[in-house]
Amino acid sequence: MVRIPGVDRIPVGRILEINAFDDAAAPNYNMTVNGVPLTEGTVFSSSEQLLLELQAEDHVSGILQQDITWDGVPVDSGMTVDLAGRSGVHTIGVAVVDQAGNRSDAAYGVRV
Repeated sequence: MVRIPGVDRIPVGRILEINAFDDAAAPNYNMTVNGVPLTEGTVFSSSEQLLLELQAEDHVSGILQQDITWDGVPVDSGMTVDLAGRSGVHTIGVAVVDQAGNRSDAAYGVRV
């Protein structure tokens, strides 16, 4: 038997709807830079501007949060990063969490 607080106060004839789902799968995402899927070890020119875009989906519980970072600093999806003066190795981080708490995380090492 499952007890739900407050159910005894629902007027007679009313229908109580409870949505339950079993979501054990991590959400899916697509991380692109300038419209191209991001891969580990990608090399960019210091004269480039990078348009970082993250699209995430979870068909069971839905997306709760999605984050992009550039060397640990938060970046909004759709934001452009100017690479002038940023020569070296950098990390683009991706974290996506669904409504059930399942996570998809990745860190991509890139070089400018």
